[in-house]
Amino acid sequence: MIDQEIHNLRAESLNELRHGILQNDLALILLTGAQGIGKTSLLNALGGQLEASEEACLWVDPSKLRDEDDTLKYPQLLSHSIQTNTPLLKSKVEEAARELGREAFRLEAMATQAAAGTSENADPLPDLAETWGKILTEKLMTPQKGEDGNMSPAPRTLVLLEDFETFSKPQQLWIKEHLIDGLQTSTQTGPLAYIVTTINEEAENCRNFFPSESFTQTAISLEPFTEDQLADLLLKISLPEVDPVSFLEKTEGFPAKIQELAGALLNEDLDEEASTTVQQFLSGKNDQQTEWISIAIHLPEFNKEGFRLYFDEETAQEAYAWLESQHALIRQSDGRPVFDEAMKTHLLQWVRKSNPSQFQAHNQMASQYIKLLRKFNGMQCCEYVNHLACLNYFDVEDLKDLFGAVSAEYVEFVESNPQYFETNGRNQRLRPEHLDIIQEYRALLPSSTTESLQERATEYWNEKEDRLKGEKRSLQQKRTVEESKLQEIRRKIADLDHFLGNNEEELSEEERDRFATEERRNLLNEQKQTEVSRRVRSSRRFHTVGNSLLIVAGIAFFYFGILADSGDTPAAGGIQSSPLVPCFFGIVLIVAGILRPLRDRITIQTSKIEKQLDKMQSKSLKKKGKKPSKKTVTAVRDTEVSAPAPKPQGEEPSGAETLILFKRAKIEARADEIQEKVDRLSEAVKAIEQTLEEPLVA
Repeated sequence: MIDQEIHNLRAESLNELRHGILQNDLALILLTGAQGIGKTSLLNALGGQLEASEEACLWVDPSKLRDEDDTLKYPQLLSHSIQTNTPLLKSKVEEAARELGREAFRLEAMATQAAAGTSENADPLPDLAETWGKILTEKLMTPQKGEDGNMSPAPRTLVLLEDFETFSKPQQLWIKEHLIDGLQTSTQTGPLAYIVTTINEEAENCRNFFPSESFTQTAISLEPFTEDQLADLLLKISLPEVDPVSFLEKTEGFPAKIQELAGALLNEDLDEEASTTVQQFLSGKNDQQTEWISIAIHLPEFNKEGFRLYFDEETAQEAYAWLESQHALIRQSDGRPVFDEAMKTHLLQWVRKSNPSQFQAHNQMASQYIKLLRKFNGMQCCEYVNHLACLNYFDVEDLKDLFGAVSAEYVEFVESNPQYFETNGRNQRLRPEHLDIIQEYRALLPSSTTESLQERATEYWNEKEDRLKGEKRSLQQKRTVEESKLQEIRRKIADLDHFLGNNEEELSEEERDRFATEERRNLLNEQKQTEVSRRVRSSRRFHTVGNSLLIVAGIAFFYFGILADSGDTPAAGGIQSSPLVPCFFGIVLIVAGILRPLRDRITIQTSKIEKQLDKMQSKSLKKKGKKPSKKTVTAVRDTEVSAPAPKPQGEEPSGAETLILFKRAKIEARADEIQEKVDRLSEAVKAIEQTLEEPLVA
């Protein structure tokens, strides 16, 4: 089991190795790493895949040459090292071995005759290595004819040069001549690949045996396993109690050391004291309680959520409440319940030994849960992301309405973890790449709060959507009204500009005087009404106090008359002493206090208003010579009417022109105000449209 899990951790390197083999018809795959890093194990895994492959393969392993110094024996050693994955090629390999054996026997006989002098003037003996190479390339590495008469493609040939640095220099040169140069220059038609393993320091030297112009090279470097990889490994091999950091320090991340230490831990028995402690704790517990304990010890933290992996909501609550009272296993730390790590470790060892199948089943479920928690930096983070994944787009106000009192925690989490979220305008949402993990989380925990949150979010969004649509219609209506006002003002500006642009001879003196008089009267009335309104606002408090005093005095007189009427005073004085007089006077004061006018009592001096108007006109004329503001230029451009050219310097404008210029400046200021209001309304409408385009629920 440990070997298989280590191979799973090397899955990426194994895929690179296979890709390098299939990359070209002549390939070199250089597999480097320290001694004990797992190069041989990776090649064994590759061999298992090749044996199960449908593609016909041959692989040659020259490792047996390392222990033999006689190079004459190398061809026969190689002929027995060839392996294949198809029955047809197996028979061909056996036939090739027999043929090479016969050739070796013949050469040996020829050598004996030559030594005895029975063969005079004989040719030099042929090289058996060349014969072996010829048999390999012509009979094994070419297309094969099956029993049915059909031709099958040439097999893929692999040459495994494991720990190449351990071969002697003569052996390396022989391999270079007969296994590298000899095979690649032959007439073989099948693809050929060399897998060379070596330590990092010898990598460059190994490359020199394979010309880069001929070989497609792939370099794979094996590194020690990391802490995260070991954490996953320990979970899979049923050692959840082992600390990955400590395990890494002891094994240095090397597969051989990992296998040795993990095997020792799995076979370790509890000492007598620990066994007694466990037995005492489990004594008196029924089967259900024992099951709760065996499940709880697999959880990374003591929490209600973990029990939902195994039980429904009601049973999970019951198990959590009961275990919280088991103080030998659960203790209090910083106001919350946590595991007693020593007792938890002892229980894990005991359950693993006493019931391996149950331990494996519980551990497998907990391992999936722990892996998900690690992807989101812990249980609390995973819970937050799970809840926020129920929403599509959201903002701070949405979180406050949905989560209530704890919304501040969610807002803080979103602000502190931007890696999980993407921002689109004013709204945010969970990044799509995290949604698959959340789906795994929800599938693992069928009992959760996501369903109720989704229902609440849907109801909230429906209400918000209706409200936003109503606000949008209201804002659009206001914007339409303001735009119509703006158009009317711009038309007035255009009319004034048109008047100013006319030549003097087009208007009679009488018309200009009449127009000037009307404009001045209108301006005086506007200024007078403005002054009256200002005084009314400033004296409203005093006016209110005066009216109140009149009403109070009237009530007092009226009450005094009533009291006098009810007394015993004789009516000798006639009407002067009659109680009707104070009553009538009181009624008059009350009516005066209620109906007392304010605006009509304010008198405005027309001469003073005219002086103020003249000053404002003179200021307007001075400003006319300055560069107009950007808003004024925009307003004039929108009217599609060009402003009149200014009069030549030194020429004084007429009275009518002065009034028109003053009035135009005031209208332009009003146009700027309305334009700003229209812009604000447009921005508000745009914000609502964006929110509606990014709904809270998908």
